[in-house]
Amino acid sequence: MSYLVRVPEAGNRLYARVAQDGRRFYYWRGRVFENGTARDVRRSLGTNIERAAAEAKKLDAQAAAVERGEPIPRETTLGELVEQYVREIREAGHLGWKTPAGHLGAFREFVGGGRPMRRIGRRDVESFIQARRQTVRSATCNGALRDVKRFLAVALERGLVDANAAHRVRPVPGRPLDVRLPELHELGRILEYLKARRPWLNRLFMVLLGTGARLGEALRADWQDYDASGGRLVLRRRKVGDLLAVPLADPLRGLLWAAWAEAQMPAAGPIITGQSGEPVTANGARTEFRKAAHALGMPWLKLATARKWSATIAEEGEGLVAAQRLLGHSSSRVTEGYIRGGEQSARRRAVEAVSAVLGRVVGTPAGTRDAREAETPAPSEQKR
Repeated sequence: MSYLVRVPEAGNRLYARVAQDGRRFYYWRGRVFENGTARDVRRSLGTNIERAAAEAKKLDAQAAAVERGEPIPRETTLGELVEQYVREIREAGHLGWKTPAGHLGAFREFVGGGRPMRRIGRRDVESFIQARRQTVRSATCNGALRDVKRFLAVALERGLVDANAAHRVRPVPGRPLDVRLPELHELGRILEYLKARRPWLNRLFMVLLGTGARLGEALRADWQDYDASGGRLVLRRRKVGDLLAVPLADPLRGLLWAAWAEAQMPAAGPIITGQSGEPVTANGARTEFRKAAHALGMPWLKLATARKWSATIAEEGEGLVAAQRLLGHSSSRVTEGYIRGGEQSARRRAVEAVSAVLGRVVGTPAGTRDAREAETPAPSEQKR
């Protein structure tokens, strides 16, 4: 038990909570100062009389409730408000509500679900964004910042916070993370291992490689969306809200046809099932693949690597726009974060293309032309 007492000598109507052992905790706007004198508390909190008066008015109501024998109202915590906010946007039918739910869930885990809303400050938001920057791309970080800012704006409207702590937090610069992809011989080792040890995981990884799908899209793939005769698979992409018909080429086409025939050619049902024949969850698939990656000596390898590999191959073969369409991104800047080399690679190829055309227009210096002719074999030698 504890009770509230006024601190009149402080000059700005501060309050203190006194515990049974006599310890006094001065507090104002969520900040606590234990066993400090009134002068120290005033110096630490500042002399904003208007804010102190507003806080004192709220504490007056709490003191009156204590005198009446009522319990002291407990402040809303971050975890409680996140659950309420996510439930509201889901019931309102907002498209893509799972993305802000994921970002806010990560924010809750980083800051702590038991933290009162009034104690969330700008430093908490900045630290969260910097920590996320170490593991995800800048576009994802800035998306998380937008979702946290909207969330805190709602909290401000409801009077749960005094200010939006994310209002002046700057977005992270658009520097894509280095993309590490398996080499061809490493990819062969991975597929051989999965085929021998985890056939269902091999099928999932092949679908991810061959279609560039997200993990959730691959796990939701159904036999009713599989055209065995035409050799294509329709992905129902919830995040972008469209259907993508992906033509299947060998060896993925043969792999899916064999799995379809082995399952006695079902008209419907999940394509990806575990060893027990039941549907696979995303966390279960990630856990099993993580075990396989460590067994192969590739702890950096993840299921998400397959999507980046597909994006890189598509960009090298057909260009950045084709890779963007394959992945379902609204901006090519997002796609560059998936491609090995990314923006630098695209810029280098663009400069080479422009230089080649200029070379045909204005001519090539004799020394450079001779050197290139010496390195390039004759047409007859190329045929041989």
